[in-house]
Amino acid sequence: MGKKIAAIFKFCQNAKYVVLIDDDYFVSPESLVGLLEYSAEVRNTQRLYIEHKHSNSKPRREKESKWHVSYSEYPFDMYPDFINAGTIIMSMEFVIEAQIAMIYTKLFRLDDIYLAIFTFFRQK
Repeated sequence: MGKKIAAIFKFCQNAKYVVLIDDDYFVSPESLVGLLEYSAEVRNTQRLYIEHKHSNSKPRREKESKWHVSYSEYPFDMYPDFINAGTIIMSMEFVIEAQIAMIYTKLFRLDDIYLAIFTFFRQK
């Protein structure tokens, strides 16, 4: 995630919005443009971050799990609310804040949780 944000910051500075999409997701360009151009909520928001949010999720401690996280990696019992990183829509304002936050946030291998950690502290 960090490299994606850095690349966006470097090569797409004039973009108003940034969309990150996993290769196994489908997004309708017409619907996406409609959301970004015509939604009053979006138009009136400088710091945009649209996603599918997961709440009250616990780290998977089973070693056989694909998403196994040891206590040394993440010592807490609950994750902050996090997004499904398959599709993320962000304003450039959010990308800039994320770029700054990443300097002070320890890297975490699960990108959706990593993004949630510094987003969580940004809200405090």
